[in-house]
Amino acid sequence: MPFTPTNPYVLARHPLPEVPLEPGRAAMLVIDMQQYFGPASDFMDRYRSRGLSLKYYEDRFRLVTMNIARLQAAFRRHGIDVMFATIESILADGRGRGLAHQRAHLFAGRGSRAAEILDELKPTVDEVVFRKSTGSVFASTTLDRVLRSMGVRALVMTGAMTNGCVESTVRDASDLDYEVVLVEDACAAVCQELHEHSLEAMYNLLAVITETDAVIRSLQPATAPDG
Repeated sequence: MPFTPTNPYVLARHPLPEVPLEPGRAAMLVIDMQQYFGPASDFMDRYRSRGLSLKYYEDRFRLVTMNIARLQAAFRRHGIDVMFATIESILADGRGRGLAHQRAHLFAGRGSRAAEILDELKPTVDEVVFRKSTGSVFASTTLDRVLRSMGVRALVMTGAMTNGCVESTVRDASDLDYEVVLVEDACAAVCQELHEHSLEAMYNLLAVITETDAVIRSLQPATAPDG
């Protein structure tokens, strides 16, 4: 079911207009779907070591990976660019990371297995990967410059974590005057509460929030009437 907030103040916001997803004007951005955030990773072990369950995240991560793969296939068929962002230090020892990443002990070394995009979601030959050292992709890469050079004004956001790097990137994109579509069932957080709180913060303010099936349907050409 489509995400619907429960907070009455969030529900009072004016609906955002539909965002047209057209080749040359729109792009899909896959954020941090890399080995580092896989359910079996060392990063996730920090939660297990505190006795926290990752059952929700494990199930969610599988669903999100499947939905992103479906979206990638649909966007590629329609000639809409697919782009990627990953956390990857510019230096092997982690120097150069943003302060927030240092404090959170977020570190995927340059060229490391942790920095690799999931096998199921690998980019094709001509798809761009932005390697970042901050939460928002915009803060530590040339994403904005590249998008403007390409004429892209609409971004379809997917990835992990909903309440972390995804939301940070959505906020920057909105402030930079991009139209943002957030695909709710193609985003993951470690628990449902963090995921939904983040969605409420963005709902009808920073992004149009939708689902994988709805995005794919919107890409299909209208069927001609019989006869």
